[in-house]
Amino acid sequence: MRIGLVWKDDFPWDPRVDKIARTLVRAGHEVHVLARNSRAAVSHEVIDGLPVHRLPALGNGYLNRASGTPVFFNPRWLAAIERLCREQRLDVLIARDMPLVLSCARAARRHGARLVFDMAENYPAMWRGVNVAGRRSIGSMILKNPAVADRLERRSLEASDLVFVVVEESRERLLGLGVPGARIELVSNTPDLAALAASAAAGATERGARARAGGGATLLYQGFVNRPRGLHTVIEGLPLLLERHPATHVVIAGAGDYVEALRELAVRLGVADHVELLGWVDHRQIPAMIRAADAGLVPHLYSDHTNTTVPNKIFDYMAEGRPVLVSHARPLARITRAERCGLVFESGDPRSFAAAATALLDDPNGAMEMGRRGLDAVRREYNWERDAARLTAAIATLAR
Repeated sequence: MRIGLVWKDDFPWDPRVDKIARTLVRAGHEVHVLARNSRAAVSHEVIDGLPVHRLPALGNGYLNRASGTPVFFNPRWLAAIERLCREQRLDVLIARDMPLVLSCARAARRHGARLVFDMAENYPAMWRGVNVAGRRSIGSMILKNPAVADRLERRSLEASDLVFVVVEESRERLLGLGVPGARIELVSNTPDLAALAASAAAGATERGARARAGGGATLLYQGFVNRPRGLHTVIEGLPLLLERHPATHVVIAGAGDYVEALRELAVRLGVADHVELLGWVDHRQIPAMIRAADAGLVPHLYSDHTNTTVPNKIFDYMAEGRPVLVSHARPLARITRAERCGLVFESGDPRSFAAAATALLDDPNGAMEMGRRGLDAVRREYNWERDAARLTAAIATLAR
């Protein structure tokens, strides 16, 4: 089949878009990616054999970035999706997350294509979290309005022939909304075993870099940095952790609107020398950074959003044989406890985080066993090969 994969941000690079597209190509489908173009790149190119189409650039400034905002009524997106369907004679459109599902639905109807809603996030809950976190700009109130998102999500679900979810808790939520189970497929954010094998060859079972150098432990967070990610809980708990393990360092690899707030918090609490805020890091460097750490952090705040999604990072840590320290958000706690691959702390509670981290660092042999169990779980269950099989089987059901 000829398949269009519509992604609301720039490409490259998004790990999920890349894995879905290349998996479908290997299954014999012709795949075209349509992406935003805020960096004013070329409108068409082929990246490692994958055709990538972008919104035509309108210069290299604010107008180009603003006019590419991924909302369902944006005429630039509507025209680009329509053109992709017409020129490539698409059989299937996959909308990567909610903002452009209805834009794709319109084009799919006009061209007789089937529509797939790839629901990696619970947008209504995510926007409720944004508003609670205090971002109340005019743009936020319009484009990130939870009530509007609720209605858009329902319409998007009704328009879709198939919905991909990333975690079982999201499936349960959709069933509660009345989506038939036959239209829901679990395709999670898991690592590729081939990449895992290459990582193992590079030394995935090594201890953290600081520990090898005779220093303290390194706790790593990699990913987007905003308040709902709960990183303030880690920094607020760090003084307590340092009482027992005074050479511990927290490394935060990622960009976002909360970086400076975390930097100021670390200074205020007197732990700035123990917190490294690296900013954006190229995804190709992440596996080595995980291998150089002693544990991986997923401190996301407990919410309707974090209870219905799962971040790539927990599986990335597990795939490198690292124990995890996670908040009690439902999917994180369920996976960590079931696989005995780390410790769970109460979301938003610095003392609970410090106690869990202290317990982990007090028992290096136990931590190593947790890491091994996590790696075993990835090899057995939480890997892209299993998700790819579900993905290709689900897409095959859409053939006319």
